[in-house]
Amino acid sequence: MNERSAASGSQAFLVTSSASLGARRCALVVVIALFVVFCALTPFSRALIPRIEAFIPIFESAFGLINLVTASFLLVVPRMHAVLFLSTGYFFTSLMSVLHMVTFPGPVSRSGFLSLDPQTSA
Repeated sequence: MNERSAASGSQAFLVTSSASLGARRCALVVVIALFVVFCALTPFSRALIPRIEAFIPIFESAFGLINLVTASFLLVVPRMHAVLFLSTGYFFTSLMSVLHMVTFPGPVSRSGFLSLDPQTSA
């Protein structure tokens, strides 16, 4: 692909195009800001938060759905083996999150759904 077709957008994919200098600077600013926020929140890492039983199932379902959508978007890019491998990894992660949701200990597994012990999902 030459620069003319990339500039016109006829055959350009986000995967094959290079980032501009402004986009790289913006990414660097975001990384630095996230690092500063991380360092500022480090002293609060030992604070206890209330236990919410539905957090892990909700998180796992959103995580699996996001990975499945990402895998399907990456499968649209034709004839690129690296992107195909990446989308396969996202699809595998979404399947593993479903498996983790099914084996996660909770009220359903205690009632005999899969008759699991608390260490099965780990």
